[in-house]
Amino acid sequence: MSSQYLLLLGMGGTIAGLADDPQKPLTYQAGQVPVGDLVESLQFDPEFGDIKTVQVANIDSRNMTENLLVQLGWAVKAGLENPDVMGIVITHGTDTMEETGIFLHATLGKLASHYKKAVVLTGAMLPANADHSDGQINLKSALLMAKQARETQQFGILAIMA
Repeated sequence: MSSQYLLLLGMGGTIAGLADDPQKPLTYQAGQVPVGDLVESLQFDPEFGDIKTVQVANIDSRNMTENLLVQLGWAVKAGLENPDVMGIVITHGTDTMEETGIFLHATLGKLASHYKKAVVLTGAMLPANADHSDGQINLKSALLMAKQARETQQFGILAIMA
């Protein structure tokens, strides 16, 4: 008997960023926190179930390259084809999130719909250690959306932000 889980792919961005001073979050470095650390507090929450993380990259999304897009595409394809994966969430920077979404939709959108799985992109406007960071609520919302995709009939390539 196999155990189903959510697949969380980390690409970096502000959601994985750290501010020099949490009181002044506009001076920060994107892509500093590993994706496993972002989800650590949610790992054993029964609402989410099992979550497996893969760090594809940890960059400022302004530095996204075609090579990284292809790597991400292969990781998403493997997750879609894996019957143990319920859904996929990608943490991503907001600068190029829409371009990544378009790429994934064009290359894997039909596959996601075929398998009735959601691939949900999410990010944040404030770094992870900033006061009132939106990253955790965005991540929780994305994980729930990916988990409930079949029930809600919301599958394919999606994005969610606060």
